[in-house]
Amino acid sequence: MPNADGTLRAVDNPTKLQNLVRLAHQNNVKVGIAVGGWNDGNDSAFETFAASSTGRTNFVNAMINFVNQYGLDGVDIDWEYPDPGASANNYALLMNQLATALHSRGKFLSAAVVALGYAGDGVPSSVFNDVDFLNLMAYDENNGNHSSYQYAVNSLNYWVGRGLPRAKAIIGVPYYARPSWSAYSTKVSQSTANRCRDSDGADWWNGIPTIRQKAQLARTSAGGIMTWELSQDTTGTDSLLRAMHEAVNGQAGSFVCP
Repeated sequence: MPNADGTLRAVDNPTKLQNLVRLAHQNNVKVGIAVGGWNDGNDSAFETFAASSTGRTNFVNAMINFVNQYGLDGVDIDWEYPDPGASANNYALLMNQLATALHSRGKFLSAAVVALGYAGDGVPSSVFNDVDFLNLMAYDENNGNHSSYQYAVNSLNYWVGRGLPRAKAIIGVPYYARPSWSAYSTKVSQSTANRCRDSDGADWWNGIPTIRQKAQLARTSAGGIMTWELSQDTTGTDSLLRAMHEAVNGQAGSFVCP
C-alpha cells in the first residue's frame, strides 16, 4: 500500500515474501508485487501523490528500492480506480515514469484494471505502450452474474477495442462466490456438485467447465489468464488452477464433470 507522499507502507510478513521469491526463482517463476487494491474504495493516496511530479518520483524511487530489496521481477499497479480526467492524466504520467525505471532494469510493469465501463476510461490508451500486460478484473459484475463467460468476452472486447494488443490482455477469473464471498474450496466442501456448476441458486461462482472455457478463450484470443486468488482453490484433481493450466496448454481435462 502506498502513502499519500508516494512512499510505501511496510510489507506484511517480509520473511514470507523472501521465501516466496526464493522458491519461485528456484522454479523459474517470476514474482511481482501488487501495489494498492480495493482498500474499501479509498484511493486517496494514489490520487494525492500521482498529482505532483515530486509524489510520482517518490513513488517510483520507492518501488525500485522495494524491487531491489526483495529481488522481485516486476510491479503490478492496482489503483482502484483512476477516474477519467485529471486523475487519468496523472495515472498515465505515473505509469510512463515507472515503466521507464523498471524496463531499464529488466523488470516488468503490469496493472490490474476494471473489466469495462466508466472506470476503464480512467486508464488512457497511452498506458498500453508502457505496460507489459493488463490484468482484466472480469469479475464482481454483480452478485447474480458476477463472472460469467460472456462478461469475460465483453471485458476482452472492451480493452482490445480500445487498442490494447491481445498479447497484453490477461483475462481475470475468480476463485470465490458472490454474494457470500465463499472460496471455491468452501463451495466444494458444501457439495461436490459445485465443482461443475456456477450457481446453487443463492451463490454464483466459476466451476471447472467455465474456468476451462475462459482459459481456452485466453489461449486463442488473449495473452493469458490470472486469478483472484490462489488460496481459495482446492488442492486435488478438482483444482481450478489445474483446469486452467490444462486448457491454456491445449490439454484434455484430467477432471471430467458428470
